Amino acid sequence: MAAEAIFKLGATVVKPIFQARPIADAGTTHRALNRRHTEIRLLRICPGDDNEPVAVSTMIVPLSWRCPPFIALSYCWGDPAITERITVNGSPMNATVNLVMALRQLRAFHNSPDKLPYRSAKTYLWIDAICINQTDIEEKNSQVPLMAGIYSSATHVLVWLGAGDEGTDRFMHWLQSSWKLPIISFRRSEYVLDKPAPDDLYWLSLTILLRNWFSRIWVVQEAVLAKKDPLVICGSKTIPLEHLAGCLEAISIDYGWMGLRPPTPNIKPLLEQYIKSFDDPGDVFQQFLVNQTRLAGIIGMRSSPSVRWLYATLEQALLDTIYHEATNTRDKVYGLLGIINEESRSRIKVDYNLEHWQVGLQAIVSNCTTSDFLTVAIAQRHRAVFDLDSSHPSWLPDFTHKMDLSSSLFSLPNLWKHWRAPHHIKISPDHRVLTTPGTVIDTVHAKKLLDFDPYEDQESLQEIERIARTSRTVSLSADHPLYSLRHNLDVEIWAILLLNSAVRHLGDLSRDDMIKKYRSIYNSLVQGNPQDRPERLTNLDALSDWYWTDEATLALFAKEMCRLTRNLSFIATSAGFLGVGPRELEYGDKIVILDGTNLMVALRPRRITEPREMVILGPVFLQGIKSRYKTLEDLSRRGKLTDDIFDLV
Repeated sequence: MAAEAIFKLGATVVKPIFQARPIADAGTTHRALNRRHTEIRLLRICPGDDNEPVAVSTMIVPLSWRCPPFIALSYCWGDPAITERITVNGSPMNATVNLVMALRQLRAFHNSPDKLPYRSAKTYLWIDAICINQTDIEEKNSQVPLMAGIYSSATHVLVWLGAGDEGTDRFMHWLQSSWKLPIISFRRSEYVLDKPAPDDLYWLSLTILLRNWFSRIWVVQEAVLAKKDPLVICGSKTIPLEHLAGCLEAISIDYGWMGLRPPTPNIKPLLEQYIKSFDDPGDVFQQFLVNQTRLAGIIGMRSSPSVRWLYATLEQALLDTIYHEATNTRDKVYGLLGIINEESRSRIKVDYNLEHWQVGLQAIVSNCTTSDFLTVAIAQRHRAVFDLDSSHPSWLPDFTHKMDLSSSLFSLPNLWKHWRAPHHIKISPDHRVLTTPGTVIDTVHAKKLLDFDPYEDQESLQEIERIARTSRTVSLSADHPLYSLRHNLDVEIWAILLLNSAVRHLGDLSRDDMIKKYRSIYNSLVQGNPQDRPERLTNLDALSDWYWTDEATLALFAKEMCRLTRNLSFIATSAGFLGVGPRELEYGDKIVILDGTNLMVALRPRRITEPREMVILGPVFLQGIKSRYKTLEDLSRRGKLTDDIFDLV
């Protein structure tokens, strides 16, 4: 019966020319695949009312020209610990809540009058969580390499963002009805308004761009390899992906961050559910900006004339998707196999029996020809809490750690990176030790862990000020190599941190005026009476009222201090510099610039008995170094700084 079925895709009826294997036996969710013949499973959603449990049936087909037309779903799994029961071939199976919501919504599209790619119970789907037996490691090893072929073979790709609500419905409806692309141009930036925009437009865009789909690494190849523009589904509303990206870009250009207007009272409740999960307002803004960048990157890849060969190497793909998140390093590597060339792909053997870091090691050793991965490994330890005795080499990137925009604070100009010779890096035959030259800048002398709330803990702020005052008493002679870098540092470190934060874009003050503003606010936190401070504002109120009220400015300033220094330490160095670095820093840790990188990094011997073997602790920011970087580089060129060879483990 299955081989004689008629497949309906939108308004097109296609008679299959394939021989499908029988459906899985009753009571069996996953019948074994023939891996030699690159077989895959497809599923159909059984008809049902909204309140009925979800049921699907599967069939096995070859991934070849004989495969019936099917649609692939791109989505986020969601929390694997929170599941709902569905039925697969009559047998029970647990699926994540987000997937079940997607299945319910797709079932609701059955017999829809709208011209959607999916609107028939006879249409086949490919969904990884169901079509791959997730409990069979050998099957995963054989199916994951096929995912590029699956998404590029699908007639359509559907992007499921999650359940809708009043806010998303209003925003999606407005995008569909109020924007048009001029006939004379196909550039996304050319999207123009067809009618006046509501004041809350930019705020409502949070309901879409804060969704998890934009952040995950797997969605890159799923969206990029789609034959046609993927269709985005949020709740019951749909919009083409490129249309969504074009409108969001135009909104950003026309309005800026929230248009510097507070949201109207009637939409504040719609926004709270998206913002309350963030630790502070700056995280909201950062996630918004990063997701915009991620989406623009996907659209840019899709517009490339040679999508499949956009990345010649896995190394370049890893670097260009650095802000896309993965559950672990293994997923980060495997999620990119579809958008690298065959030569690079052949060096990676998909094996879910390997530890996550072993997959990363395989990827780096077999594919990386520059030292850029070392910069990534350092930057990823920006806020990470890790075990110094871990078997995971500290020089190996760990993509479990989330990258954020504030890590750019630590970056030095690329002059050093280009001048030094990255080809001096050597990896030992057992892949345990990476040896590289570097230049010693300073050592840690004192630290204070930044694990407090500056809005509430005035005593800790005052302790930091005491460390800073003591550091300023360190006197360097005029012939000291670092003298020209340290003298006349007249801007407080907190002002520098805030000037490098995302929230600085919220105002139109000059740099000098903003420094004065930050200095005044910081002094009020250190010296003012805590009882005189206004009540803490919510994230949404702090963001929306920042531009207009002193109370919101104070609250946002304090929260930005927390965000920028979370899991970091305030430090003073032996030469009297002030800065921030990893939380694990201790007295005597070396601050170094490694060849081929553009970050200062803290290093420490793993064991006292083996002082040559150093562990990377994380990036370091020292006040005055970045702004006077050319002086530092000149000192190194003239041999005024200490060069050494470091064995990183």
